[in-house]
Amino acid sequence: MTKKWIFPALPGAILIVLATIVVTFLVGFLLHRVGPILGLRLTETSLLGITNTLSIGAVALTGWYFTGRSFREVFSIRKANIPESLAVLLTCIGWTITISEIDNLFSLALPKPDFILEMLNRLFSDEDLLGTSIALMVVAPFTEEFLFRGLIWNGLRGNYSFIKAALWTSLLFGILHLNPWQFIGAGIVGFYFAWLLENTGSLAQPILAHMVFNGFPIFVKFGLGIQINGYTGESMQNGLLQPLWLDCMGVTITVVGIAISIFLFRKRERQASHFSTNYL
Repeated sequence: MTKKWIFPALPGAILIVLATIVVTFLVGFLLHRVGPILGLRLTETSLLGITNTLSIGAVALTGWYFTGRSFREVFSIRKANIPESLAVLLTCIGWTITISEIDNLFSLALPKPDFILEMLNRLFSDEDLLGTSIALMVVAPFTEEFLFRGLIWNGLRGNYSFIKAALWTSLLFGILHLNPWQFIGAGIVGFYFAWLLENTGSLAQPILAHMVFNGFPIFVKFGLGIQINGYTGESMQNGLLQPLWLDCMGVTITVVGIAISIFLFRKRERQASHFSTNYL
């Protein structure tokens, strides 16, 4: 019997990511050129946020149209469980520290070019803190999660096992960032976001996780005023490593957070099974 594939399978998912990259460049180019003509003075972070909203949003909605499935089926969002959300928040605080050091180590082997460092330093400066916060903590979590853990995941998970779907989704998520320094971190957290979706059936937790992952370093640096070399230092540069105590804390927090999440997921499943048994 021939297997019935649903959209998007892997080839479709690859095309969606390629389309996103192309559309993002086109929209960004047009806004950069047309903005001054229309009298719009867009900061770099504002341009980033508007570009991602328009381009990723357009691709996600177009892709959803071709699935032939309902919006709620593809982009499922349910009320978040508060204890589970707190565990996700804790885990992502640990992830930000751990993946920051992985990035630092990778940069020792393959130093970031100057233009990447300049871009990151501008992005994480206080020149347009509001724009940076909106772009990284609102726009990116919603648009990217709807695209990857919504549209792409819905198709891949319908065609493949969890491991295959999560690996492909995380790899494509890393590729979208278009540089090897963000690829590793995006790939790791992309797999974690997929795991959250698999266990909750809702985009709410991956979106929350994405918000915390992007936003916690900003909160530490500008909200708490804490600067730690290699993590929230005054400037980003190659060759900086975090203090060992911070690395140990990051790994510990991540492991503890995931362990708590597993406990809460299993507890919820047992309660649902018990309710179902009693109801029958």
